[in-house]
Amino acid sequence: MGHSRADKEATHSRVVKIAAKRFRELGLDGIGVADVMKEAGMTVGGFSKHFASRDHLVLRPLRRL
Repeated sequence: MGHSRADKEATHSRVVKIAAKRFRELGLDGIGVADVMKEAGMTVGGFSKHFASRDHLVLRPLRRL
């Protein structure tokens, strides 16, 4: 059974929020993908389902500005 589009969007948003918060607190070099995904309750393998690269994750919160 797959996840609904709404579930996927909520997960994506949660990861972006966590990453943005940690990047502000620790700087871009202060936290890695594995740390963000662990905090989001996900595996690193799930990262590629939501983001093309770490750079994509870093830039994603800026799109809201």
